[in-house]
Amino acid sequence: MPGGKPDDFELTAATACAYLREAGRIGSAAACRASDLGGGVSCAVVLVEGSMGRWVLKQALPRLRVAAPWLADARRSGIEARCLDWLSRLLPPGHLPDLLFEDDAHHLLAVSAAPAGTPTLKEVLLSGRVPHEALAEAGTLLGRYQAGSQTVEVARVFDDLEPFRQLRISAYYETAAAVHEDLSPAMRAIAASAQQLRVCLVHGDYSPKNMLMLSHGLWLLDFEVAHFGCRAFDPAFFLNHLAIKCVHLPAIAPELRQGAADFWAAYQAASGWADAQALEQEVLRHLGCLLLARVDGKSPVEYLVDPAKREAVRRLGRGVLQGKWSNLPELFAAAG
Repeated sequence: MPGGKPDDFELTAATACAYLREAGRIGSAAACRASDLGGGVSCAVVLVEGSMGRWVLKQALPRLRVAAPWLADARRSGIEARCLDWLSRLLPPGHLPDLLFEDDAHHLLAVSAAPAGTPTLKEVLLSGRVPHEALAEAGTLLGRYQAGSQTVEVARVFDDLEPFRQLRISAYYETAAAVHEDLSPAMRAIAASAQQLRVCLVHGDYSPKNMLMLSHGLWLLDFEVAHFGCRAFDPAFFLNHLAIKCVHLPAIAPELRQGAADFWAAYQAASGWADAQALEQEVLRHLGCLLLARVDGKSPVEYLVDPAKREAVRRLGRGVLQGKWSNLPELFAAAG
Protein backbone atom coordinates (compact mmCIF):
# COMPACT_ATOMS: atom_id res chain seq x y z
CA MET A 1 0.00 0.00 0.00
CA PRO A 2 1.38 3.51 -0.74
CA GLY A 3 3.31 4.69 2.28
CA GLY A 4 4.07 1.13 3.46
CA LYS A 5 6.48 -1.56 2.35
CA PRO A 6 5.71 -2.52 -1.29
CA ASP A 7 5.89 -6.25 -0.53
CA ASP A 8 3.22 -5.86 2.15
CA PHE A 9 0.51 -4.89 -0.32
CA GLU A 10 -1.66 -7.64 -1.75
CA LEU A 11 -4.13 -6.72 -4.47
CA THR A 12 -7.64 -8.04 -3.81
CA ALA A 13 -11.16 -6.78 -4.34
CA ALA A 14 -11.07 -5.63 -0.71
CA THR A 15 -7.89 -3.54 -1.14
CA ALA A 16 -8.17 -2.24 -4.72
CA CYS A 17 -10.28 0.91 -4.22
CA ALA A 18 -8.31 2.04 -1.15
CA TYR A 19 -5.09 1.51 -3.12
CA LEU A 20 -6.33 3.67 -6.00
CA ARG A 21 -7.39 6.45 -3.62
CA GLU A 22 -4.19 6.45 -1.59
CA ALA A 23 -2.09 6.36 -4.77
CA GLY A 24 -4.00 9.38 -6.12
CA ARG A 25 -5.29 7.48 -9.13
CA ILE A 26 -8.90 8.37 -8.26
CA GLY A 27 -10.41 11.02 -6.04
CA SER A 28 -10.91 10.33 -2.33
CA ALA A 29 -14.69 10.48 -2.78
CA ALA A 30 -14.83 8.75 -6.15
CA ALA A 31 -17.29 5.91 -6.58
CA CYS A 32 -15.42 2.62 -6.82
CA ARG A 33 -16.52 -1.01 -6.88
CA ALA A 34 -14.10 -3.92 -7.14
CA SER A 35 -14.44 -7.62 -7.90
CA ASP A 36 -11.86 -10.38 -8.19
CA LEU A 37 -11.37 -11.80 -11.68
CA GLY A 38 -9.21 -14.70 -10.59
CA GLY A 39 -6.22 -14.17 -12.86
CA GLY A 40 -5.16 -17.78 -13.21
CA VAL A 41 -2.07 -18.94 -11.39
CA SER A 42 0.39 -16.11 -11.91
CA CYS A 43 -1.41 -12.86 -11.08
CA ALA A 44 -4.04 -11.29 -8.87
CA VAL A 45 -6.54 -9.60 -11.20
CA VAL A 46 -9.25 -7.21 -10.04
CA LEU A 47 -11.91 -5.36 -12.00
CA VAL A 48 -12.68 -1.86 -10.68
CA GLU A 49 -15.70 0.11 -11.86
CA GLY A 50 -16.99 3.54 -11.01
CA SER A 51 -16.39 7.15 -11.90
CA MET A 52 -13.07 6.17 -13.49
CA GLY A 53 -14.85 3.80 -15.89
CA ARG A 54 -13.85 0.13 -16.04
CA TRP A 55 -10.25 -0.78 -15.22
CA VAL A 56 -8.44 -4.04 -14.67
CA LEU A 57 -5.66 -4.07 -12.06
CA LYS A 58 -3.05 -6.83 -12.24
CA GLN A 59 -0.41 -7.69 -9.68
CA ALA A 60 2.26 -10.29 -10.44
CA LEU A 61 2.50 -12.97 -7.75
CA PRO A 62 5.91 -14.05 -6.44
CA ARG A 63 4.53 -17.52 -5.64
CA LEU A 64 2.17 -18.98 -8.20
CA ARG A 65 -1.13 -20.62 -7.31
CA VAL A 66 -0.32 -24.24 -8.02
CA ALA A 67 0.19 -27.29 -5.85
CA ALA A 68 3.94 -27.62 -6.44
CA PRO A 69 6.27 -24.81 -5.26
CA TRP A 70 6.66 -22.32 -8.11
CA LEU A 71 8.42 -19.00 -7.53
CA ALA A 72 8.85 -16.22 -10.09
CA ASP A 73 10.19 -12.68 -10.18
CA ALA A 74 7.26 -10.30 -9.59
CA ARG A 75 9.04 -7.57 -11.57
CA ARG A 76 7.61 -9.18 -14.69
CA SER A 77 4.73 -6.67 -14.49
CA GLY A 78 7.17 -4.17 -16.02
CA ILE A 79 7.73 -6.54 -18.94
CA GLU A 80 3.99 -6.62 -19.55
CA ALA A 81 3.81 -2.83 -19.62
CA ARG A 82 6.68 -2.59 -22.11
CA CYS A 83 5.14 -5.27 -24.31
CA LEU A 84 1.81 -3.43 -24.45
CA ASP A 85 3.70 -0.34 -25.58
CA TRP A 86 5.59 -2.15 -28.32
CA LEU A 87 2.66 -4.20 -29.58
CA SER A 88 0.63 -1.01 -29.92
CA ARG A 89 3.21 -0.01 -32.56
CA LEU A 90 3.33 -3.39 -34.28
CA LEU A 91 -0.37 -4.27 -34.50
CA PRO A 92 -3.35 -2.46 -36.00
CA PRO A 93 -5.46 -0.44 -33.52
CA GLY A 94 -8.12 -2.21 -31.52
CA HIS A 95 -6.33 -5.42 -30.53
CA LEU A 96 -4.94 -4.43 -27.12
CA PRO A 97 -6.18 -2.89 -23.89
CA ASP A 98 -4.87 0.58 -23.09
CA LEU A 99 -2.10 0.75 -20.51
CA LEU A 100 -3.41 3.23 -17.90
CA PHE A 101 -0.54 3.21 -15.42
CA GLU A 102 2.25 1.06 -14.02
CA ASP A 103 3.33 0.82 -10.36
CA ASP A 104 6.79 -0.76 -10.24
CA ALA A 105 6.99 -0.67 -6.45
CA HIS A 106 3.93 -2.89 -6.09
CA HIS A 107 4.49 -4.99 -9.25
CA LEU A 108 1.15 -3.79 -10.53
CA LEU A 109 -0.35 -2.25 -13.64
CA ALA A 110 -3.77 -1.08 -14.77
CA VAL A 111 -5.33 -1.51 -18.20
CA SER A 112 -8.68 -0.67 -19.73
CA ALA A 113 -11.34 -3.35 -19.31
CA ALA A 114 -13.31 -4.95 -22.10
CA PRO A 115 -17.09 -4.60 -22.11
CA ALA A 116 -18.87 -6.73 -19.52
CA GLY A 117 -19.64 -10.23 -20.71
CA THR A 118 -16.90 -10.38 -23.35
CA PRO A 119 -15.87 -14.05 -23.63
CA THR A 120 -12.39 -15.39 -24.11
CA LEU A 121 -11.59 -17.53 -27.12
CA LYS A 122 -10.99 -20.38 -24.66
CA GLU A 123 -14.53 -20.07 -23.30
CA VAL A 124 -15.97 -20.13 -26.80
CA LEU A 125 -13.97 -23.22 -27.77
CA LEU A 126 -14.88 -25.08 -24.58
CA SER A 127 -18.54 -24.32 -25.28
CA GLY A 128 -18.23 -26.45 -28.42
CA ARG A 129 -18.05 -23.66 -31.00
CA VAL A 130 -15.04 -23.22 -33.30
CA PRO A 131 -14.81 -19.60 -34.57
CA HIS A 132 -12.64 -20.05 -37.67
CA GLU A 133 -12.34 -16.34 -38.36
CA ALA A 134 -11.01 -15.70 -34.85
CA LEU A 135 -8.49 -18.54 -35.13
CA ALA A 136 -7.24 -17.14 -38.42
CA GLU A 137 -7.03 -13.69 -36.85
CA ALA A 138 -4.93 -15.13 -34.03
CA GLY A 139 -2.51 -16.40 -36.66
CA THR A 140 -2.44 -13.08 -38.48
CA LEU A 141 -1.75 -11.06 -35.34
CA LEU A 142 1.03 -13.40 -34.29
CA GLY A 143 2.61 -13.25 -37.73
CA ARG A 144 2.34 -9.45 -37.79
CA TYR A 145 4.22 -8.88 -34.56
CA GLN A 146 6.84 -11.49 -35.35
CA ALA A 147 7.50 -9.89 -38.73
CA GLY A 148 7.72 -6.40 -37.25
CA SER A 149 9.85 -7.16 -34.20
CA GLN A 150 13.05 -8.49 -35.75
CA THR A 151 15.05 -5.41 -34.76
CA VAL A 152 18.01 -4.56 -32.58
CA GLU A 153 15.86 -2.23 -30.48
CA VAL A 154 13.26 -4.89 -29.67
CA ALA A 155 16.09 -7.31 -28.86
CA ARG A 156 17.52 -4.76 -26.40
CA VAL A 157 14.22 -3.90 -24.69
CA PHE A 158 13.19 -7.55 -24.28
CA ASP A 159 16.56 -9.11 -23.56
CA ASP A 160 15.59 -10.50 -20.12
CA LEU A 161 14.83 -14.23 -20.35
CA GLU A 162 14.50 -14.91 -16.62
CA PRO A 163 10.67 -14.79 -16.36
CA PHE A 164 10.46 -17.06 -19.41
CA ARG A 165 12.91 -19.48 -17.80
CA GLN A 166 10.98 -19.48 -14.54
CA LEU A 167 7.45 -19.69 -15.94
CA ARG A 168 7.98 -21.80 -19.06
CA ILE A 169 11.36 -23.52 -19.32
CA SER A 170 11.61 -24.68 -15.71
CA ALA A 171 7.91 -25.19 -14.97
CA TYR A 172 6.97 -26.73 -18.31
CA TYR A 173 9.90 -28.27 -20.18
CA GLU A 174 12.22 -29.26 -17.35
CA THR A 175 9.49 -30.48 -15.01
CA ALA A 176 7.95 -32.65 -17.73
CA ALA A 177 11.40 -33.86 -18.83
CA ALA A 178 12.03 -35.15 -15.31
CA VAL A 179 8.89 -37.31 -15.62
CA HIS A 180 9.74 -38.62 -19.10
CA GLU A 181 13.33 -39.60 -18.48
CA ASP A 182 13.74 -41.42 -21.79
CA LEU A 183 12.84 -38.22 -23.65
CA SER A 184 14.67 -35.89 -21.28
CA PRO A 185 17.76 -35.25 -23.47
CA ALA A 186 15.59 -34.29 -26.44
CA MET A 187 13.28 -32.12 -24.33
CA ARG A 188 16.17 -30.32 -22.66
CA ALA A 189 17.76 -29.68 -26.06
CA ILE A 190 14.49 -28.19 -27.34
CA ALA A 191 14.27 -26.06 -24.21
CA ALA A 192 17.80 -24.83 -24.80
CA SER A 193 16.93 -23.91 -28.39
CA ALA A 194 14.04 -21.77 -27.14
CA GLN A 195 16.59 -19.68 -25.24
CA GLN A 196 19.28 -19.59 -27.92
CA LEU A 197 17.42 -19.03 -31.22
CA ARG A 198 16.45 -15.42 -30.59
CA VAL A 199 14.95 -13.68 -33.61
CA CYS A 200 11.68 -11.88 -32.72
CA LEU A 201 9.29 -10.82 -29.98
CA VAL A 202 7.70 -13.75 -28.14
CA HIS A 203 4.47 -13.37 -26.15
CA GLY A 204 5.16 -16.51 -24.12
CA ASP A 205 1.49 -17.17 -23.23
CA TYR A 206 -0.15 -16.91 -26.65
CA SER A 207 -3.25 -18.95 -25.88
CA PRO A 208 -7.05 -18.80 -26.27
CA LYS A 209 -7.47 -17.82 -22.61
CA ASN A 210 -5.56 -14.62 -23.32
CA MET A 211 -7.72 -13.54 -26.25
CA LEU A 212 -10.99 -11.69 -25.73
CA MET A 213 -13.55 -11.92 -28.53
CA LEU A 214 -14.77 -8.37 -29.02
CA SER A 215 -17.24 -7.45 -31.75
CA HIS A 216 -14.47 -6.01 -33.95
CA GLY A 217 -11.94 -8.80 -33.39
CA LEU A 218 -9.52 -10.29 -30.88
CA TRP A 219 -8.04 -8.41 -27.92
CA LEU A 220 -4.70 -9.83 -26.75
CA LEU A 221 -3.84 -10.05 -23.04
CA ASP A 222 -1.14 -11.08 -20.54
CA PHE A 223 2.42 -10.36 -21.66
CA GLU A 224 4.39 -10.96 -18.46
CA VAL A 225 6.84 -13.45 -19.98
CA ALA A 226 7.36 -11.53 -23.23
CA HIS A 227 10.94 -11.59 -24.50
CA PHE A 228 13.07 -11.54 -27.63
CA GLY A 229 13.38 -15.17 -28.50
CA CYS A 230 12.40 -18.25 -30.47
CA ARG A 231 9.94 -17.83 -33.34
CA ALA A 232 8.49 -21.34 -32.91
CA PHE A 233 7.37 -20.95 -29.29
CA ASP A 234 4.22 -18.85 -29.70
CA PRO A 235 2.70 -20.80 -32.62
CA ALA A 236 3.46 -24.06 -30.80
CA PHE A 237 1.92 -22.73 -27.58
CA PHE A 238 -1.29 -21.78 -29.36
CA LEU A 239 -1.56 -24.99 -31.37
CA ASN A 240 -0.97 -26.99 -28.20
CA HIS A 241 -4.24 -25.69 -26.79
CA LEU A 242 -6.12 -26.69 -29.94
CA ALA A 243 -4.58 -30.17 -29.96
CA ILE A 244 -5.52 -30.76 -26.32
CA LYS A 245 -9.07 -29.62 -27.03
CA CYS A 246 -9.26 -32.16 -29.87
CA VAL A 247 -8.70 -34.83 -27.23
CA HIS A 248 -11.00 -33.20 -24.70
CA LEU A 249 -13.86 -32.49 -27.15
CA PRO A 250 -13.81 -35.27 -29.78
CA ALA A 251 -17.20 -34.20 -31.17
CA ILE A 252 -15.69 -30.99 -32.54
CA ALA A 253 -12.21 -32.40 -33.30
CA PRO A 254 -12.72 -32.12 -37.10
CA GLU A 255 -13.65 -28.44 -36.70
CA LEU A 256 -10.67 -27.88 -34.41
CA ARG A 257 -8.35 -29.51 -36.98
CA GLN A 258 -9.64 -27.10 -39.61
CA GLY A 259 -9.28 -24.24 -37.14
CA ALA A 260 -5.65 -25.19 -36.55
CA ALA A 261 -5.11 -25.18 -40.31
CA ASP A 262 -6.76 -21.75 -40.55
CA PHE A 263 -4.47 -20.42 -37.81
CA TRP A 264 -1.34 -21.89 -39.39
CA ALA A 265 -2.09 -20.60 -42.90
CA ALA A 266 -2.84 -17.09 -41.65
CA TYR A 267 0.27 -17.10 -39.46
CA GLN A 268 2.52 -18.16 -42.31
CA ALA A 269 1.08 -15.52 -44.63
CA ALA A 270 1.52 -12.71 -42.11
CA SER A 271 4.91 -13.69 -40.71
CA GLY A 272 6.58 -14.15 -44.07
CA TRP A 273 9.16 -16.69 -42.89
CA ALA A 274 10.81 -18.06 -46.02
CA ASP A 275 11.67 -21.51 -44.61
CA ALA A 276 8.15 -22.78 -43.92
CA GLN A 277 9.09 -26.47 -43.69
CA ALA A 278 11.92 -25.85 -41.22
CA LEU A 279 9.64 -23.66 -39.12
CA GLU A 280 6.96 -26.37 -39.04
CA GLN A 281 9.52 -28.86 -37.72
CA GLU A 282 10.61 -26.41 -35.02
CA VAL A 283 6.98 -25.91 -34.01
CA LEU A 284 6.35 -29.67 -33.92
CA ARG A 285 9.27 -30.23 -31.53
CA HIS A 286 8.05 -27.56 -29.13
CA LEU A 287 4.51 -28.85 -29.45
CA GLY A 288 5.62 -32.28 -28.28
CA CYS A 289 7.20 -30.78 -25.17
CA LEU A 290 4.20 -28.57 -24.45
CA LEU A 291 1.71 -31.42 -24.74
CA LEU A 292 3.63 -33.32 -22.08
CA ALA A 293 4.05 -30.17 -19.98
CA ARG A 294 0.29 -29.62 -19.75
CA VAL A 295 -0.23 -33.02 -18.15
CA ASP A 296 3.10 -33.55 -16.34
CA GLY A 297 4.39 -30.01 -15.74
CA LYS A 298 3.66 -27.60 -12.90
CA SER A 299 0.54 -26.18 -14.58
CA PRO A 300 -1.60 -29.08 -15.85
CA VAL A 301 -4.69 -28.28 -17.90
CA GLU A 302 -7.48 -27.76 -15.38
CA TYR A 303 -10.34 -29.09 -17.54
CA LEU A 304 -8.59 -32.31 -18.51
CA VAL A 305 -9.79 -34.31 -15.50
CA ASP A 306 -10.43 -37.65 -17.23
CA PRO A 307 -7.33 -39.87 -16.67
CA ALA A 308 -7.87 -41.53 -20.06
CA LYS A 309 -7.79 -38.16 -21.81
CA ARG A 310 -4.68 -37.08 -19.90
CA GLU A 311 -3.03 -40.30 -21.01
CA ALA A 312 -4.12 -39.62 -24.61
CA VAL A 313 -2.43 -36.20 -24.50
CA ARG A 314 0.63 -37.83 -22.95
CA ARG A 315 0.80 -40.38 -25.79
CA LEU A 316 0.37 -37.60 -28.32
CA GLY A 317 3.27 -35.59 -26.90
CA ARG A 318 5.53 -38.61 -26.67
CA GLY A 319 4.62 -39.57 -30.22
CA VAL A 320 5.67 -36.17 -31.53
CA LEU A 321 9.06 -36.40 -29.85
CA GLN A 322 9.51 -39.97 -31.05
CA GLY A 323 8.96 -38.87 -34.66
CA LYS A 324 5.63 -40.60 -35.30
CA TRP A 325 4.21 -37.61 -37.17
CA SER A 326 6.12 -35.60 -39.73
CA ASN A 327 3.88 -32.52 -39.98
CA LEU A 328 1.10 -30.64 -38.20
CA PRO A 329 -1.84 -32.17 -40.13
CA GLU A 330 -0.66 -35.66 -39.18
CA LEU A 331 -0.41 -34.67 -35.53
CA PHE A 332 -3.89 -33.14 -35.47
CA ALA A 333 -5.32 -36.19 -37.24
CA ALA A 334 -3.91 -38.29 -34.40
CA ALA A 335 -5.30 -35.91 -31.76
CA GLY A 336 -8.95 -36.63 -32.46
